[in-house]
Amino acid sequence: MKRYTKKAIGFLILLGLIIAGKAQNLNGKAQIIEIKTSNYTFPLVKTSSKEITDKINTYLINSEFGNDNAYNITINNIQVVLQKRQTDFDNRKDDLSEVGYNLLCNDQNVLSLSTYQTSRGHSFPFSNSDYNFDLKTGSIFGIAQTILPSAINKIIGLIKPELIKELTQCKQRIQADNKWDDSKQQYWNDAYTKSTQGDFSIRGIRVLPNGISFTITQLHLGLPFRQGLEYDPKDDYLLTWYVIRPYLLPNCPVSALANLKI
Repeated sequence: MKRYTKKAIGFLILLGLIIAGKAQNLNGKAQIIEIKTSNYTFPLVKTSSKEITDKINTYLINSEFGNDNAYNITINNIQVVLQKRQTDFDNRKDDLSEVGYNLLCNDQNVLSLSTYQTSRGHSFPFSNSDYNFDLKTGSIFGIAQTILPSAINKIIGLIKPELIKELTQCKQRIQADNKWDDSKQQYWNDAYTKSTQGDFSIRGIRVLPNGISFTITQLHLGLPFRQGLEYDPKDDYLLTWYVIRPYLLPNCPVSALANLKI
């Protein structure tokens, strides 16, 4: 641990300035502070409120690393511990290739981002998590805090034609790459039936500048895991603010964003 001491002290001073120091004028938006190692890029968030900043960052760290008892990552030690974690992965030559994030939406009311992991030799992520934060409170929110309960079936109905189109395109891609056989046809028939009947559920949402992307139950076409990442139908479908606005809960976190985009 001694070789991390100077780096830890320097980082704690920096982190104190970022999180606990005098707030910059961020125009109501969140600022992303990237914590990096060679393969990790983890987002810490800064807002004009220390309370909201700490609430968001604690949630992110606990969600991403809460089950990793071997490292006990916190806001105060994240730079040092992620570097140690990276070194351990490298020494073991684990399959993990990259951990990163994508900023999806950042306005005065909402911060939406996703984190992902990829493995060596594959560009497709094998693990990802989505986060939508209310910047007025620092609370995480999802479909229950956004969409009218009575509108869920309507949303599924809006997604159905896009899912059916996606399944058709997936079948064409698999056939073009000579990976189609009778077993794939059986999986495809089952997925098609579920699509036409609306027999799938909405697992989550991602807020985007132009609308909400709904994540549905993943449909599989009988391919091995790695091939499935490439050929299975996508599990997220965008509905624009114009389409989704009538189905929003009053005064939900995205209300202002939805009205602004109309």
